[in-house]
Parts: sequence; C-alpha cells; structure tokens
Amino acid sequence: MPELKAKLPWLGQLMAAFALVVFVFPGACLARHVNQDCGSVSCGRLNISYPLRLKNQPPHCGDRRYELECEKNNRTTLVLREGKFSVEDISYENYTMRVVDGGLDMDDCNSLPLTSVYYSYYPHCCTKPIESALYIPASRCRINSNASSYFYFLDGGTPLSDFSQSCTLKAEVPIGVYSISGMSTLDIYNKLSQGVLLTWMTESYLKEYCTYTSNKVSFQDV
Repeated sequence: MPELKAKLPWLGQLMAAFALVVFVFPGACLARHVNQDCGSVSCGRLNISYPLRLKNQPPHCGDRRYELECEKNNRTTLVLREGKFSVEDISYENYTMRVVDGGLDMDDCNSLPLTSVYYSYYPHCCTKPIESALYIPASRCRINSNASSYFYFLDGGTPLSDFSQSCTLKAEVPIGVYSISGMSTLDIYNKLSQGVLLTWMTESYLKEYCTYTSNKVSFQDV
C-alpha cells in the first residue's frame, strides 16, 4: 500500500487522516539569533538536533514549535494539548519523526487510543451492542454481556447518516492506513503500535512536493 503524507500544524489542532505519514510543523523563517543551532543533545538512543529542541535547552536553541521532552526514563515525548506521543524514531534526512500514542498500552486489553485529533478514525462508546460491519470492536478484552457500554472503531470517512444514536464519539485518532474498513481489531492495534510520521518540512517545499506526488496530502494551517 503506498504511503500517505499529510501536513499538520505544530500549534493549534492536531490533524490526521488515516495517513502513513502525517505532516506537522508548517515552515516559518525566523531570525537566526532566535532559533540557533546549538549542536546535538541526546535523550536515550535518540539524537535531538536543530530545528528540534529539548524543553530544558536554552530558549535560543532550536525552534520552540518543535519542542520535545526527555523523561526520567530517557523516553522522548512530544506533548501537545491533545495529548502525549512517544517519539520512537527521528530521521533528519527525511525531516520526519515516528510517534506513537502515549496512552496506548499493547499489554493492557483495556487500553484504548483516545488522543483526539481533527480528522482520522473514531472510537465510539455505545450504550448497546452494534451489529454493523462499520463498527469494529475496540476492546481486546472479553466482552461482558452485561456491560453498560461498548467501544467500537469507526472509519473517519463514515458518513454521519451511519452514526448510531446510541453511541458517543470519544476521540479522533490517527492511524497509518487509508481506511480501517475490513480490518480486524488486532489489525488496527498492530497498525497503531507502529505509529505515524510527523514532518517539519517547509511549506514551500511541501507544496512543490505534493504537486508531483499524488499520494501526499497537505492540510492548511488553522
């Protein structure tokens, strides 16, 4: 399956649309005396270099829009108002980082990916079981027949007319496929565990790149 890339703003709403690669950080030319290359620092096995920065670096180092945090366990995280993401890999050659929803625990069957974004797939909480191919069970635990609520995944492209009135939208979550239609619960969680890619590619280059690459999608900054 070909890769998708989309562009997301670093500040404001985090967007995603079932893309293998999600674009973040719209380019901006800032004065060099404000955003300086202070050399590389490390957090665990990851190298943090310009324009990325760690939160504890001096204010003039790197670009504060691309700020990461290094936790006590040497885990690199990206913290947005929508939630926390674990940074798994950084490629300066491709201007990308691979991030995974910080709330996703593959060893806990009760763990649900509920980090909201603008455009993606929809975890729903329903008051009764839904018998529909559109509604993919979100829980990996054995379902209790006496449960008062049921969680399902619904594809981001689902029309409003197919939304059940007994369900409540809990979040909008990015995933690395075009559509989750036909996928199993395990397939979805395996794809979620692989994360999505974010890029700090500049706006001008991105527009030119998208012109010639049909499987790349750009979202305008809010």
